[in-house]
Amino acid sequence: MGIHAVSPRWGLTNVNLAETETDRAVISAGTQVIVVADATKLGRVSASLVGPIERVHILITDKSAPPELVSEIRQRGTEVILA
Repeated sequence: MGIHAVSPRWGLTNVNLAETETDRAVISAGTQVIVVADATKLGRVSASLVGPIERVHILITDKSAPPELVSEIRQRGTEVILA
C-alpha cells in the first residue's frame, strides 16, 4: 500500500479521511503489510492516524531516505528496503 506520511514515532498517517479508513481496513485484514513510500514521506506526520509503524512488516523506500529515520524504523521491527 502507499501512504502519505511515515514516522517512527507516530506511525502511518494520511490527510484524507476516506483513504485513512480504507488503509486501516487493509492493515487489519493483511497478514503481511508492505508499504511503499518515497523518502519525502519519511519523518512526516499527517492529520489522520492509520496505524503504528510496528504493524508494517516491510517498508520500501528510495536510497535518499535519511539514514537516521531508516534506523529508527528498523529499530521498531520493520524491515526497510532501499530501492
